[in-house]
Amino acid sequence: MTMLATKDQSVITETVKNQTSAKRFPQESFRIVPQVVPGSAITTPAIETTTVPLLFQPFTVKNLTIANRLVVAPMSMYSSKDGFMTDHHLVHLGSFALHGAGLIIAEAAAVEARGRISPGCAGIYSDDHIPGIKRIVDFVHSTGGKIGIQLFHSGLKGSSTPMYTPEAFGPEEYWKDDVVAPSGGPNFRKDKWGSCIPRALSIDEIQDVVKAYGAAAIRADEAGMDTVEIQGSYGYLIHNFLSPITNHRTDEYGGSLENRA
Repeated sequence: MTMLATKDQSVITETVKNQTSAKRFPQESFRIVPQVVPGSAITTPAIETTTVPLLFQPFTVKNLTIANRLVVAPMSMYSSKDGFMTDHHLVHLGSFALHGAGLIIAEAAAVEARGRISPGCAGIYSDDHIPGIKRIVDFVHSTGGKIGIQLFHSGLKGSSTPMYTPEAFGPEEYWKDDVVAPSGGPNFRKDKWGSCIPRALSIDEIQDVVKAYGAAAIRADEAGMDTVEIQGSYGYLIHNFLSPITNHRTDEYGGSLENRA
């Protein structure tokens, strides 16, 4: 290609680069749609279900049927910012779909901003989170798989340092003065090595958290999730309420097992 030297070379180069990057080519969005997940075709009359290992047979709960019994458990990746799921989550969760898992559970998504374990944890406390989640859901569905998401609140484990690259988050992204639990004070810290001192939730705040779980479930549905899972263990908020070790309340949310539950 011959180019007349009528302009500064850098200007010409930048112009060509901009023109090229603005074009869209069909092959950029080309993708072979893979076969549906293993086991999804076993209803074909020619195949005897008794000859297919149980692991690869469908499983139905209420109105949800997964093509096989391979279920990927949720894994916190500490790779979010402000709760948003990114390309990291698309690749991470999408890889399980491409390998044929019948059901994938996306990582714990906090129902409140202060309900994250760390500033690097995923959230579902804002409508702004829906598009990023839906992108992952749509990809998993395109492979024939199903996907759910775990809803949770960190409770007294909130505002912790992310497991990976903690230097990516500044001190202003933590909420050390707003870590909440059924009961508060130094005796309810998750450990004695610098973790935050939680404060007790008020009655109104407890009811707000309940509503936050409901709002999060609605967002999951709007994103196309097939199911939701409630995190009730590992020392997070629901577990904090259930345990008499971390719940010393004397109102209707404390005392007896029935009240704590």
